[in-house]
Amino acid sequence: MNWDQISALIRQVVPFLGGFAVARGYITADQLTGIVGAIIAVGGVVWSLFVNRPASIAASAQALPGVTVVTTPAADPSVVKAVDAAKAAG
Repeated sequence: MNWDQISALIRQVVPFLGGFAVARGYITADQLTGIVGAIIAVGGVVWSLFVNRPASIAASAQALPGVTVVTTPAADPSVVKAVDAAKAAG
């Protein structure tokens, strides 16, 4: 399974379980609305953090046909500071 399939499954299972809990009287419909909203909000934040990592972005680009991803190591902080100083000096 890929992440699209897993997220689609979660989107179907959460409301089903919530409906089951309401039908059994464990929670009210109003509570279900708040709980499902919270799960979706937190899940969206976690998903965004996971998908927008540099490694995930590179993997997504690499999956495209005809694309070669080239990564470089992070620059040494002293080099970054020297470049910034040279830019500031004009």
